[in-house]
Amino acid sequence: MGTIEPGKRADFVVLDADPLADPAHYRQLTSVVKDGVAIDLARLPEHPVYTAGTPVPGGRAAAVG
Repeated sequence: MGTIEPGKRADFVVLDADPLADPAHYRQLTSVVKDGVAIDLARLPEHPVYTAGTPVPGGRAAAVG
């Protein structure tokens, strides 16, 4: 953990709802900051990219290669 202040780089997301109340709230993004730069949410992929070993819809693990 750290602080958010001028001159520091940060990676964080801002959500519209409490993810502790319902994990589905993680999909309610307001903004994303990566390396101190705001990300254009409209340019994010519609379908997430899964990495090796990550569960994907349907119960299988993502494969790489």
